[in-house]
Parts: sequence; structure tokens; C-alpha cells
Amino acid sequence: MSAINITNVTVLDNPALFLAPFQFEISYDCNTPFKDDTVFPSLSCFLFLYLWF
Repeated sequence: MSAINITNVTVLDNPALFLAPFQFEISYDCNTPFKDDTVFPSLSCFLFLYLWF
């Protein structure tokens, strides 16, 4: 069972200019408590890599 379940990903500013940065609204559920605030940076990095490749 995973610690985080992504429930929804919404692409913001679609369509956008070619050089505009990607913007997403990410909804997720945490199934286990976390001791520090490293969940969001890890999640955003994973999502970026997933969408890039």
C-alpha cells in the first residue's frame, strides 16, 4: 500500500504560451503521517519526471 495516493491532477493555464512554465494543481491523500515537510517536493519532482518521460 502506498503512503500517498494522487487523487487528481489538473493542468492550469491550458493552452499556454510556449515559454510559460507548467502549472498543475495536485490533490492527494496521505495514508501515513510524515515527520517533516518533504512530501510536496518529492511529489512534485516525481510528477515532473513522469510527465517529462
